[in-house]
Amino acid sequence: PASKVHPTGIASWDARTGAPMSRTGGCEGMRSLAWSPDGTQVAAACYQEIVRYSMPGWRPLSSISTRCTDNAMAGCDVLHLSYLRDGSGLVAYYEGAPGPRRWD
Repeated sequence: PASKVHPTGIASWDARTGAPMSRTGGCEGMRSLAWSPDGTQVAAACYQEIVRYSMPGWRPLSSISTRCTDNAMAGCDVLHLSYLRDGSGLVAYYEGAPGPRRWD
């Protein structure tokens, strides 16, 4: 599947045919979207949180907080997100951090 982040959510479509597949509301402040290598999960980088969905159907999974301080206006907004090639975890690059962070 192919996906695109819209201001109102996430839309996915069949990359071969272009036919719409599904859409979800997503989250506020989405900056990045990543599909797991096996296509069973999608993760969205939303300010200081990584929101995950089980596919198909956009069923919500537990989210991951990336907040690095008690001050919500401080850095740590997720900028880029990727699943590891083997699907064992996520890697995120976020504002205010010296390098990437991995979540299993």
